[in-house]
Parts: sequence; C-alpha cells; structure tokens
Amino acid sequence: MILKPYAFTSPLARYGYDLDAFPFDDAYLDRLLRLMGRDRTGIDLHDFTQDHFNLLYGFVQGEAREAAFPSVEEETKTLTRAQDAAWKLLEALNTVRLTGAAGQRLKAEAEALPDRRFERNGVTVADLFAGPDFDPQSPLRALLFDLRVALQRAKIEKPRDLPAPFDGTDTSAKEQADRWIRLVARDDDPEQRYRDRHAEHGHSANFGLTVFAWRLWDMWQKYSDLPFTEGRYESAQVNYNSPTVDFAETCLKAFGAKYPRSLIAKRLRQVRELAAAEEAQ
Repeated sequence: MILKPYAFTSPLARYGYDLDAFPFDDAYLDRLLRLMGRDRTGIDLHDFTQDHFNLLYGFVQGEAREAAFPSVEEETKTLTRAQDAAWKLLEALNTVRLTGAAGQRLKAEAEALPDRRFERNGVTVADLFAGPDFDPQSPLRALLFDLRVALQRAKIEKPRDLPAPFDGTDTSAKEQADRWIRLVARDDDPEQRYRDRHAEHGHSANFGLTVFAWRLWDMWQKYSDLPFTEGRYESAQVNYNSPTVDFAETCLKAFGAKYPRSLIAKRLRQVRELAAAEEAQ
C-alpha cells in the first residue's frame, strides 16, 4: 500500500497503533487527491505519503496528550482539596493556640529557628503569627484567605446563586468561610468568565483535532489550489459544503476518530483565521 510504508510502523506502535489496521487503500488515496483537486500524475506520491503520515502522527500525539488532560470535574476537585487544606491549616493552628502553652511555644520556636528557610524583605515565619494570641487578622490568615480566593477563581464553575446571607446560627464556621470566599471571588461578569474558561478548556479537550487541523493547513497549501475553507452550513443534508471539510472528515474517520462535522468545520475555521492573522503581521 502506498500510504503504509514499513518505516511508519514503529512510530505508531509506540502509541499502541497498528499501521496495518488503518484502511489506507487505493480508493482512500484517490479520494483524498480528488478532494484536493489533484490526481496521482500531478504530485510526488512519496512526499504525499510522508505528509499524510504527519497528519496521522500529529493526531495520534495530540490524542495521547489530550488523554492526559484532566476533566473540568477533576480540576475542580483538585482546587477544592487545596482550598480545604488551607482551611484545615488555619483550624489546626487555632487548635494549637488553644492547647495549653503550645501556641506560645510555637511562636517562640518560630522566632528562634536555627536554620530559617523563609525570610522575605525582613519578614519571617514568626511575623506571620503577628499579634497577641494568634490575632485572627494575622498575616498568615490574610495570606491563606487570598490563596483560597485565588483557588476559587481558578475553578471552571457555572455561576450559581449564593445561599442566603449567613447569620452564624445555621451553618458551620467552614460553611460560612466557604460562602464568603465564593462571594469575594466573583467578578463583574461571572457568566462570561465561565463561558470563556469553558471554551478554553474545550479547546484543549480536542487537542488531537487541533494538531490535525494545523498540519492540514500546511499540507493543503502544498498540494491544493482550492481554498482552505470550512465552507458554509446549508442544510442538515449538505452540512458545511467544503472539500477541505470532506478531506478532513475522510482522514479522521480513517484514523478512527468520531468528531461531528460541525466541530471539524469550526476547528478548520479557527486555524484559517489564526493563520491569516499571523500572515498579516
């Protein structure tokens, strides 16, 4: 098979793919060339084979990287665990303060550390416990508060109404603190922030398709005189009438991918617009 030289076997095997399993037959090759407005007599088949493999290999590598990306839910759980850890540290230190003379010994030992690993602009660990009896407004408490707010803002969470204002009678101290963190972390347009973050994460979630689209852009300029375009949505039957989309869909199906045609068209449009912007600079 023209599109299955032996040299491509080992690179694909590293990602768990068998080159012989791909349906790269003569009919597939001729369809790709036809969609580019070419035939076998007008191109260097050796170069085309290498460039087609680059499409496949880029997609495979992108899929492997995509598989390592955590989901939004996994990210949120990780950020929440860090928030809870910051709260637990404050609670633990407060318990130390209330445990006999342990709090005062902690402050004394923090001031007398023999080998300090932290000191910034004259500020030491002991200074973080400033104030009498671990002042609730100590620098350490402020630092951890800012950290918890930053962790909250790093989440991709659909905005929701906050619970009714707390009065301290029906909720725990942690629930009150979490509610306050969520309130402070909000910005002027939480809905837009959520949409932007979710779209950004979705772009990463289809990384294999993104790599494929960029490599197809280079390949299309090399072999085809037809415009690289996502076409136009005309009807459910036509659905983005474009030889570029047809080419991409044919390849991706042969690669074993199952992207909706609308997503393929969207990614090709993004690549075309970004490439045009780069050329205009």
